[in-house]
Amino acid sequence: MEIVAELLTTDASKVSVGNNAKVLGWGGKNWLKARVKKNSKAGYVKVSALGVVGEHTEIFLEPENLSSDW
Repeated sequence: MEIVAELLTTDASKVSVGNNAKVLGWGGKNWLKARVKKNSKAGYVKVSALGVVGEHTEIFLEPENLSSDW
């Protein structure tokens, strides 16, 4: 399984492969432990519903210990 997180490019630039991450709001009671698998080198522009323009980048995460969290 792979989790794709969309971050603002300014935040994504601070993330390195191998960093630990916590995934919230995935549908379970607790947060999931994950590790950064790779950073997308390509960014894209996204406009919010309020018209705010932001540059985003995708970060790919690999969950750890899924069996204990399900």
